[in-house]
Amino acid sequence: MRIAILGGGNIGTALAVLLSEHGAEVRIASSKPSEFAPDPVMLDHERNITHRGKNVRAFSALQEALEGAGLIFFTWPAFLAEEKKERLAAAVPEGSTLCFVPGNGGMEQVYKGLFRKKVTLCALERVPAIARIENYGKSVACGNLREELHVAALPYQETDRCCRLIEGALGIPARRVEGYLNLTLTPSNPILHTSRLRTIFRDYHEGMTYETLPLFYEDWDIDSAELLIKMDAEVQEMVKALPELSLNGVRSLKLHYESDTAEEMRKKLSSIPAFQGIKTPAKEIKEGFVPDFSSRYFVSDFPYGLKLLLDTAKIAGVETPWMKETYEWYQRMVPAGKEFSFSAYGICDKNDLVSFYGNDAALH
Repeated sequence: MRIAILGGGNIGTALAVLLSEHGAEVRIASSKPSEFAPDPVMLDHERNITHRGKNVRAFSALQEALEGAGLIFFTWPAFLAEEKKERLAAAVPEGSTLCFVPGNGGMEQVYKGLFRKKVTLCALERVPAIARIENYGKSVACGNLREELHVAALPYQETDRCCRLIEGALGIPARRVEGYLNLTLTPSNPILHTSRLRTIFRDYHEGMTYETLPLFYEDWDIDSAELLIKMDAEVQEMVKALPELSLNGVRSLKLHYESDTAEEMRKKLSSIPAFQGIKTPAKEIKEGFVPDFSSRYFVSDFPYGLKLLLDTAKIAGVETPWMKETYEWYQRMVPAGKEFSFSAYGICDKNDLVSFYGNDAALH
């Protein structure tokens, strides 16, 4: 099978290794195609090679990368979705499957026009592994691969086929999720990253610098854990307020990380091997460090991840003061810019939400 990957970053490179090792013909859309090796490798935390790709080809032209692809993995950050929409719509093969990795950020709304080309939209609940590029286009360090992937699709009738397709391509068991909105609302990075950033930089103002900054996960503190749990509880209240939709897959992070209290959450997040060594997104200047507002942690996880949750809560009629305060903190830090809005895509009330995401919805 010919498989295309949109984006040559952390996840795109990891997928290129796994898919090509498993026998797929992989084409990757990259801004730096000349730096991609045909045999990129995946490394463990001790820098041992665990997987080796083969015959990977990289292209700068989207049309070349997508030519003849039956399955396309979308790994670009959410804030690029609108920017890429027209070119992707023109290049994507009719009848192909476009898989968002991961499924939050509302990209199914941006690309729902592809239903006219009989394109199936699907997504993974979470990335297959935590990945960090070691040498662009050549090596990527990864934690343990997930033992199971959770997949949903639009139209929902295509979910089983997408599970088989992805499982066959990656060699990792893929389980169906009943209802795509489960993946859209998965409270992973949209509250994990945002709660931590708000806590680390809570006193920041223009002109302020930091001599040192904590590691993002290894130095996770109790304040970050408490805020995360409060926002996680708000997501669960939102889910309860939408009984018309099957949202049992929107699992609390307390369950995901097996941590009932803030102290347990702090210990858990600071000790996960795959999270070790990850730095707080910051820029070093002459006077010290300042927040890196161009980081994906800021430009995707606040205006697309967290904002989408707030939009959903508003539709559901649920008050979410902790998420709201966290988003307002972000807006004070960063000049006004693009952000996700359900209403921009015609989702204005609960009926619209059910009409689009409900399992009995039409083929859009």
